Amino acid sequence: MKAAVTLGKLLPLTEYPAVVQRLASEAVRVSSNAYAPYSLFTVGAALLHEEANGTDDVSITAGCNYENCVYQSSCAERCAILTANAQGKRCASAIAVYGRSIKADVPNPPFDALCTPCGVCRQFLVEISQLSELDLDIVLVSFDTKHAKVVKLSTMLPENFGPKDLGMNISQWSRGNSAASTPCKRARDDAPATVAATLSTN
Repeated sequence: MKAAVTLGKLLPLTEYPAVVQRLASEAVRVSSNAYAPYSLFTVGAALLHEEANGTDDVSITAGCNYENCVYQSSCAERCAILTANAQGKRCASAIAVYGRSIKADVPNPPFDALCTPCGVCRQFLVEISQLSELDLDIVLVSFDTKHAKVVKLSTMLPENFGPKDLGMNISQWSRGNSAASTPCKRARDDAPATVAATLSTN
């Protein structure tokens, strides 16, 4: 398994480690469940969690966009984040995102077109980034579903504003409120909790 993931370069998914491929595949799969009758633009997202159960197991939480008739919507990334939170998982090391228009009259974009998180979702990801005490890896899956680019959250939202700017220490919140919830792996492991580090052990 590769010890590192190439950043900022579009590559065939087959050149990435298996867990990145799995994460991308889950984002593509769940996009088909999107409820988007107004925009006809479907998006799927998949969060990668490290389990704090004494092993190097990983888990994935998926989400898709959901719209309503007053033109408000919940983005896929936020749906994945909120679903994970409801399950007691507040930390993550990566998220994969895939989106495409399903309008019949919209020409297909180039094979390498990418769908990136909106500004609000990037702010939500900053919260997870600070809870997890790492710079999240963002896996952007191409329109043809066969390629991806991995970038750091800090490059997508540079000079961001987060809890630390309010003088907040949210480390105690990295654990869910229930006994069944588990803290971030980083809370028990000083190793960098990036996609690269996660994948190198699987």
